[in-house]
Amino acid sequence: MITRYLNEQVMSWTEQGDNARNVRSYALRNQDETVWIDPVDPGADLDKILALGSPTHVLVTTGAHDRAAVAVAQRYKAQLWVPVGGTLWLAGADHQYGDGAALPAGLTALRLDGGTMGDSVLHGRLAGLVIAFLGDSVICVEKAKASWLMRCLFIWRAGVFQRNRFFIGGNRRKARASLQQLRALKLDMAFVTHGEAVIGLADESLAESLASW
Repeated sequence: MITRYLNEQVMSWTEQGDNARNVRSYALRNQDETVWIDPVDPGADLDKILALGSPTHVLVTTGAHDRAAVAVAQRYKAQLWVPVGGTLWLAGADHQYGDGAALPAGLTALRLDGGTMGDSVLHGRLAGLVIAFLGDSVICVEKAKASWLMRCLFIWRAGVFQRNRFFIGGNRRKARASLQQLRALKLDMAFVTHGEAVIGLADESLAESLASW
């Protein structure tokens, strides 16, 4: 299923099958570039997504999101970007990016210290709004709709955002502290790769969730 945002400059699609609610990918068109973020195989939705243009870059928010990233990059001869520390499952990336790195389509990386396998937030401005794509550190899935695995991996508290419980390959104490950095972005929209995007007042929603953690 395709969801469109911001005059169709952002599209999202979900993994096919029973896990569709829990795994989400994005395509972004900005500054004359099309990037795919944490892509899963779009299946029957492929032609609709390609309406934004074929991806010239594939951006991965965390090394745990290997998904279909390599296959997509190879198919479209796109450049594959992986965070430093995230190459265990994504060997052969064209670029490794660190905190503060300038990325294609006007995005900037914010490294979450202690996060899972280089976990980073990719943020920028689009249509006058501050947006961000978030990997494994926080999700936005209703507990009742979450898979059993998601219920085990994340802590469920007040607010729409839930945080990772384990930060595999990272450090829980550092990661929990580094999540506070997200408030400095003053987000309008948060595009999570697990669950539903938060459209409008994302910073206020984030503040409520952080207070409950």
